[in-house]
Amino acid sequence: MMLACRINDSTDNVQVAAADTRTIVTGSYGTGTTDHFVANGVGWYGTNDGRSWGFFPAGEALSRNSCDTQDGMGEKRLCWHTLAINELSFGYRCGTNKSLNSNSVYQRMILVGD
Repeated sequence: MMLACRINDSTDNVQVAAADTRTIVTGSYGTGTTDHFVANGVGWYGTNDGRSWGFFPAGEALSRNSCDTQDGMGEKRLCWHTLAINELSFGYRCGTNKSLNSNSVYQRMILVGD
C-alpha cells in the first residue's frame, strides 16, 4: 500500500510517496504527538485515532499536533487530517506545502496492490 500526493495538473509525478504492507501503513501507533512506528526507514503514524495519518523520515523529529508540523526534511513528509476514526478530512501536508486545508490544487493518492 502506498500513500502519495501530487499537484492535480501534474503528469504522473508525485511530490512525495511511501509504501509498505497494508498492516504497517494503516496501523495504530498511539495518539501522542511523537507516537509512531518505524519500518524500512519510514516513520508511520496511524489512521484510527481521530487525529492524523501519514509518514516522515525515520530518525527525524515528529511534531504531530492535528498533523505533522515539523520542518526537518519536509520534502519527505505527508500528513492528512482524520476528523474521526478512519475518516479523512481536508489537508494538511504534501511535502513542504503545509497549507492544504482547503486547497484543491493537490491530490491525495492511496495506491493498493494485489
